[in-house]
Amino acid sequence: MAMAGGKLKVACVGFEMSGDISRNWQAIEYWTNRAADEGAALVHFPEAALTGYNRVHVKEMDAIDRDLLQRRSADIAALAAARGVWIAYGTTNFEPNAAMPFNSLMLIGPDGAQVSRYDKIFLTDADREAYSPGNRLAVTRIRNFTVGLTICFDMRFPELFRRLAAAGVSLVLLSGYQSGGPRAEHMRSVAPATLITRASENGIWLSASNTCEAPAWHESMIVRFNGQVLSSVVRHTPGMALATLDADDSERFTDFIRGAARSAAEGVHPQLDRPLGEG
Repeated sequence: MAMAGGKLKVACVGFEMSGDISRNWQAIEYWTNRAADEGAALVHFPEAALTGYNRVHVKEMDAIDRDLLQRRSADIAALAAARGVWIAYGTTNFEPNAAMPFNSLMLIGPDGAQVSRYDKIFLTDADREAYSPGNRLAVTRIRNFTVGLTICFDMRFPELFRRLAAAGVSLVLLSGYQSGGPRAEHMRSVAPATLITRASENGIWLSASNTCEAPAWHESMIVRFNGQVLSSVVRHTPGMALATLDADDSERFTDFIRGAARSAAEGVHPQLDRPLGEG
């Protein structure tokens, strides 16, 4: 039974995706059921979890079976309703008037309805070959938490997180496919450090779901608003990080940081409201 009130049990899942939509759906179904059995109210999956990611799993966007994608998306909605949980998952989203599809993060409510959709704003150079850029924030409410949706490369842009903080977001879901490539070695340090920084510099909870494909840049993890990693998955191993977030949890110093972050997002900062000297 999922917790009520000001607490929210989150399952942050990492699994190995493919270009096979049905195979990905089976993994989503398996981990959602496991998370629900553990009492999770929100189950969070990686970027492109349903369809696979551009160039890695899907060579051409036109090769995606849209009818199958629609059916499996409906299956995820039905699963959310059957288990009474929220499901956040990455997918390729085709819109009629868009030249290219969007790299999207879907949030499905416990009644099976789509509550929110975020289209990745900050696209990498490879992303631009296959996806249209998003142009809006996605902020919604889950119990006592105001939740913002983000995807992968977004983590490198603190301005976006400042905007979310200014919007009153207390929990950010970041779905990533962060694996492989020539940057893999140094990103194994940079990626988790950046995620922890985004949480602690804004005073927000953070769930960061990533593929477990090797070499993954970071393990799936849940971070407290002060930068403390509450739970994480063993890197390169399918699994889920579980943590119960408490909306009443507070820390005086983090309250100060949170207030300063929201002021900074509005262009006002008490320590930078006068010209700085040189030398």
